[in-house]
Amino acid sequence: MKPFFVWILCALSAFGADALKVGDDVQIVNDVRVIGFSRVNLNPVRLWFQRGQQGERPLKAWKRFHVIQLQSNAAGLQYCAAKNEAGEAEIILVSHFPFKIQNYVMAVNKLNADIAATTTRVDAEEKRVREADAVAPIAVRGPLQYVNEQMDFRAEVNLAAAKLTEEKKRLAQMKGDLAEYIRRAEDFTALYVMPTGKKWSGDEIWEHGTQ
Repeated sequence: MKPFFVWILCALSAFGADALKVGDDVQIVNDVRVIGFSRVNLNPVRLWFQRGQQGERPLKAWKRFHVIQLQSNAAGLQYCAAKNEAGEAEIILVSHFPFKIQNYVMAVNKLNADIAATTTRVDAEEKRVREADAVAPIAVRGPLQYVNEQMDFRAEVNLAAAKLTEEKKRLAQMKGDLAEYIRRAEDFTALYVMPTGKKWSGDEIWEHGTQ
């Protein structure tokens, strides 16, 4: 399975982390940034995009990107591949890149890795259980020791089959969670930043600010 990178868990200042879960339809984001000694309320530009970009655009200096992939980190600045508002891919360098995005990257990458590992394990175990089930007797006659051995074998196969069923359910749940992340990728990957006019190693620095 190819890793699918999606970033940014939408946060509400009025709710704790435990109040949000996969599948929640979060529409309102209270986004106030601190840039130096100034505070900037980004809610107007977020609402402008949510409402179909109608009317004059507020906070014109702030641009929206959708993060595709995190790349290297240099001097506390984060390189990432992102799509700009025209839908064109580019590499941007961001100052104060939000930790929530980095944490979300790790969570989604772990989910991808868990799905891949569990799929491999389930496939192998399913083959083993199928082969064992084909030879494990349901009813046995003969010496007591032989009967006990065969019934123990059948019990082991039944237990393995039950565990396999639970593992398949867990795998389906993980795939469902990942599908939900992908469905809401645009929400999760939205990144609002402004140009600083400064460069590092020849690359323009975009400022996210702190929340």
